[in-house]
Amino acid sequence: MKRLFIIALMLIVAVSSVSAQRRKIEALNNEINSLKEQVELQRIEINILRHAVLDLYDICVELEGKADYEVVEEVVSKELVADASMSDCIVISKESMTLTLYDADGNVVMHCPVAVGKNYGNKQRPGDMRTPEGEFSVSLIQDASFWTHDFKDGKGIIAGCYGNWFIRLNTPPHSGIGIHGTHLPESIGTRATEGCIRLHNADLDKLKQLVKIGMKVIIEPSQKDIEINEQEK
Repeated sequence: MKRLFIIALMLIVAVSSVSAQRRKIEALNNEINSLKEQVELQRIEINILRHAVLDLYDICVELEGKADYEVVEEVVSKELVADASMSDCIVISKESMTLTLYDADGNVVMHCPVAVGKNYGNKQRPGDMRTPEGEFSVSLIQDASFWTHDFKDGKGIIAGCYGNWFIRLNTPPHSGIGIHGTHLPESIGTRATEGCIRLHNADLDKLKQLVKIGMKVIIEPSQKDIEINEQEK
């Protein structure tokens, strides 16, 4: 009888322990679900802030002909903290002269002005000063802080003309095309390059933290590019 009592007591303790464990698991699950809801709310708030910054940028462009990039960059740096895990695709528009980085859900992670090739139309051959159009990918991210270049404008070899990084693109059949910085910030927003995509150095440094090898890069033509391409068919 005593033995049966002990066994029964052990069973009661075991059941009680299992129940306690279940309660702990339920509490942990509730906490996890609560955290998920908080993360989702923060994500929504961040996306709202992103779009607010882009609206501010567009208003500045419309009213003053240019945006206060330093102010926008400060807001982005403080409020829209992102990392490469959020990034999915870069879209470069030769119409609006902008670069936009999207996440996998189509939300804007980063948006900034660019400069593209001096000449209109899709790239045809080396030296034609055109930016290639189509769907490409990031093939390499190189330290360009020590690179120099002679733009054949009479100013000779220029140091620091690529900024800190050269984000090389796979653009077959063409080579040597990338996203980089500049020693001429006033050229951003214009047709000014030999075919590459040029950014403000601060934007380039930020973009470098967000890109990944293999990331898709889409370069869209402007209406004038399309017209030139049609004429050359």
